[in-house]
Amino acid sequence: PFQTFSCGSPASSRSHSLPMNSRPYGGSVTTASTLASGIAAAERDHGTTVELIACFHRDRSGEEALAMLAALEEAGAPIIGIGLDSAEVGNPPAKFQRVYARAGELGLHRVAHAGEEGGAASVTEALDLLHIERVDHGIQAIDDPALMDRLARAGTPLTMCPLSNVRLRCVDTLADHPLPAFLEAGGLLALEHGCDQGAACRNLLLDLGYDNVETRKDLEGRERVTFGTRFSGPRIPKQTDILSICWFGALCVL
Repeated sequence: PFQTFSCGSPASSRSHSLPMNSRPYGGSVTTASTLASGIAAAERDHGTTVELIACFHRDRSGEEALAMLAALEEAGAPIIGIGLDSAEVGNPPAKFQRVYARAGELGLHRVAHAGEEGGAASVTEALDLLHIERVDHGIQAIDDPALMDRLARAGTPLTMCPLSNVRLRCVDTLADHPLPAFLEAGGLLALEHGCDQGAACRNLLLDLGYDNVETRKDLEGRERVTFGTRFSGPRIPKQTDILSICWFGALCVL
């Protein structure tokens, strides 16, 4: 199965999604406080840093998300950004414009699921109204050439999870997945792969015309994620620059 996290280099940060819409609000704040102690211990005892993204469920209200963010802020929760997940249909990005604006005021990173079920317009709306830095899924952008060009030239990362797309019937089979078209479009690409596949991934990206091809190692020193850029894409990210990384599962490498 695909791993739902971004891979980095030894002693680098990883951004994990943290669901934040539990009832009552205090339950999630308590969870965040517990995680904070574990995060502090990991850095103190092992030199490993961890950074969290608080994810709000789209099928809950924008007011609830705003209240939750306020509670997390008051508690000093260890988050670096906010995200948006769950059902897209009937829950457009505009519903959460206020909480994303507040996150921007707080200096938090902003990401969101968009364009898995909701069509290319969902991606455009998330970019324009929520000012997101990363699109989670985004496969429906393939239907809008202007949006594809915008994503590629801005170097906006997309995190793709093909098996999820098949399970949710967004595509019928893996063979129908638009991933190859995204590879052709260019921008920044990061492939998360098996520890013995670094050379194969470097050759794949070079054959596809990518530049700045580089493989980074995981916390155990094994080759785990390979980067490349096309067109005028962004630089290769630094060890702690996790939000500029888009990841794909090993199956996408094959």
